[in-house]
Amino acid sequence: MNIWVFWNRANGENFATTHLTEKGAYLAAIDDVVCWLGAQDDPDNFFKSRDIPEKERLPHLEEELKKMSRGKLYEVFMQWAELTWDDYEYECEIMETRIQG
Repeated sequence: MNIWVFWNRANGENFATTHLTEKGAYLAAIDDVVCWLGAQDDPDNFFKSRDIPEKERLPHLEEELKKMSRGKLYEVFMQWAELTWDDYEYECEIMETRIQG
């Protein structure tokens, strides 16, 4: 059986969650990145501080994200993850693996 692992390293600590669906892993990953960046507290200020125009703002609300397909969530995750590239205290990825019987 295939499962998906969301892994991150923040402040030198490793963390991982496992998910039965790839979509679930992307939802967890996006939530984690949004929290790490502090965008959930004041999204308007977050986007303004990075000079991101309103029409280009990334989806961040759980109810909005849950409606998206796995493919669209992948795109959104990659866009959010890119915002962490200059932060050497945080990195993350999603990996597919298999449960061995």
